[in-house]
Amino acid sequence: MIPTSVRIFVCTEPQDMRRSFDGLALAAREVLGVDPQSGALLCFVNKRNNR
Repeated sequence: MIPTSVRIFVCTEPQDMRRSFDGLALAAREVLGVDPQSGALLCFVNKRNNR
């Protein structure tokens, strides 16, 4: 179970799931404006919205 204190961010802009962790961390900073090491839960979707 996820604690209620954890912030959850969902990036609805499609991301290339072949990106490395560094690439998704960059998207977290640029698209969501979130530090990927902040302890928040970050969710990304692919172009087809099925992953």
